[in-house]
Amino acid sequence: MSLALPYNQQQVQFVGVEPLAVSGMQNMTNNRLHSNGDRVLYPTFVNIGRKDELSGDEVVLFRLRFKALTTIQSPKFTSTGLLVDRQLNAVEF
Repeated sequence: MSLALPYNQQQVQFVGVEPLAVSGMQNMTNNRLHSNGDRVLYPTFVNIGRKDELSGDEVVLFRLRFKALTTIQSPKFTSTGLLVDRQLNAVEF
């Protein structure tokens, strides 16, 4: 599972990620500063080997924590994501 989450680093600071339903997976999250100055958080979790898969109706996969650096009404986050199963079938969200 991977997610691309651009954010305004003048308004918020990424503090950390708390794996919940994905806690058995390898956390490969990357907080990347692109060469054009854009800051994008890539929460990524990989099931390496034969560990338990996600199944059922888990509501919270992980929790992202940000710290507000300025007074903001509500941060504007837009994201794209990809969920891949063992057979490499993918679902975009």
